[in-house]
Amino acid sequence: MRKLLLILCLFWGVTSHALSYTIKGEVRDAQTNQPVEFASIYIDGTTIGTITGMDGNFELSFEDNYKQIVISHISYDNAVQDIDVNADTYLTILLVPKQVDIAPVTVESVNMKAIHMDYFKKVFLGVDRWGKKAEILNDSVLYFDVEYPEKLFVPGKGPYNYFIARASEPLKVALPDLGYVLTYDLVDFTEKYNPQIKRNSIQLLGYSFFTEEEAKSKSQQKRFYKNRQKAYYNSTTHFVRSLYEGTLGQNGYKVSQIVKDTTSNIVQFESFDIGTCNCIVYMEHEAWLNGLKGNEYEILYYYTGKKPRDLMFKKIDPKDQRVKVSGCYYLKDICVVREDGSLPGGEIIFDGEMINKRIGAALPYDIKF
Repeated sequence: MRKLLLILCLFWGVTSHALSYTIKGEVRDAQTNQPVEFASIYIDGTTIGTITGMDGNFELSFEDNYKQIVISHISYDNAVQDIDVNADTYLTILLVPKQVDIAPVTVESVNMKAIHMDYFKKVFLGVDRWGKKAEILNDSVLYFDVEYPEKLFVPGKGPYNYFIARASEPLKVALPDLGYVLTYDLVDFTEKYNPQIKRNSIQLLGYSFFTEEEAKSKSQQKRFYKNRQKAYYNSTTHFVRSLYEGTLGQNGYKVSQIVKDTTSNIVQFESFDIGTCNCIVYMEHEAWLNGLKGNEYEILYYYTGKKPRDLMFKKIDPKDQRVKVSGCYYLKDICVVREDGSLPGGEIIFDGEMINKRIGAALPYDIKF
C-alpha cells in the first residue's frame, strides 16, 4: 500500500525585511507561580533560541518578524506564545506540569518494540541518504501503541489499523551530514487509514529547534553547505517557497492537475499554473490557496547537475531524464502556505520523491541560500 506523509508541523513564517527585535519575559509554574529554570524558548523550526535562568527570566533576539515562539521543558506541557514586535514585548508564560501517560508493558510489547522502533525510524527519519545517516540519540524515550489487522499483517511493514508513537521527552536527532542536532518535541505521530485519499497516511505534529554544529575545518564547512543545498532542493520547503514567490518555473517545477474520467478510468494531466488560476490570496507572510480541495496534482522537478533548471528560459528536452516525480493532494477548501516554506495547518499531502526527504533531511526555516 502506497503511503503518504501528512506533515502537520507548526512552523511559523518570516519576513524578507531583516530588522532586529528583542523580546523579554519570564516563565513560571502555573500551579505554584514559582520560576521555571532551564526552560527552552525558541522560534519553531529555526536555530533561534535561548533558555531561562534560575529566576525564570529570558531574553531572545532575532532579525525577522516572527509571530510565535515555543516554550518547552521536560516537566511541563509545551506552550506556544504569540509575540507582537510592534508593541512593548514582555511575556509572562505559565507552564502546566506534564501528566505523563505511561504505556503498559506487556510481553508482546517488549518483544515487538525493536520491530516498532525500526519501522518508526524508517518512516520518521526517512530511508534516503539523509535518513540513513540520521540518528535518534535518545530513542529509549519512545513508546508505541499499535493495532494490527486480523489478516495481511507483516511485522514491521504493515499495514496497520493504526500505529501511534509517543515520547516522554523531546527527541534528540543527530544530522551529521547537515551539521545540525535537532531537538524535536513530538506531539503526535499517528498512521491510520485516511478516507479522503483512500489509503494510509501519517499525521506528524511537533516542534523543532536546530543547534548548528561548529565546522572543524573549512572543508567540512563547505560540505555542510553543499549537503544542505542538496537536501533543500526538491524538498517541500523548496517547493512551497517557490509557490509563494511565484517562481515555480524558475526553480525547476512543472505542475499538472490529475484529471480522472470516472466512466472510462482514463487519467489525463492538464497543465496547471497556480499563479494565473485566481486561487491564491496573499496575506502577511503567508498565502491562502482557495478552491483546490479534493484536487490532486503531479509535480515534475527538472534539474541540471545538483541545482534546479530554470524552465522559463529553456525548453525541456523530452530525452532528458533528469526529472523527479512527486504529487500533492489538497484536503481543505483553504490551504495555508507560508513565506518561509512551511505548512502550518497540514492541509496539503505530498508524496513521491519530494516526501522521501523526511526528518533526516530537515533544515531550519531561517536558512538562506
